[in-house]
Amino acid sequence: MCGHAFRHWNGWRIAIVGRSRVLVENHRGVMAFGPQCVRVRTVQGSVSIRGEELVICELRCDGLIVAGRIASIELEGGEAHA
Repeated sequence: MCGHAFRHWNGWRIAIVGRSRVLVENHRGVMAFGPQCVRVRTVQGSVSIRGEELVICELRCDGLIVAGRIASIELEGGEAHA
């Protein structure tokens, strides 16, 4: 998972830094938050970030950063393009 990034054609982006941080740019808001799952709305659906000890360490209108022990990232309602 180190250093991979996915960009969707409508402009939102997910950047993964190791197994400890995920940046979601151009999101549409946080749908759910807990220490094991953060679900974020995007233009085409949602992104679920799963893991342990998850925290939102930065939240802006144009991006957010989730930190913790990242186990998986699930894209729902659309496909990511590299």
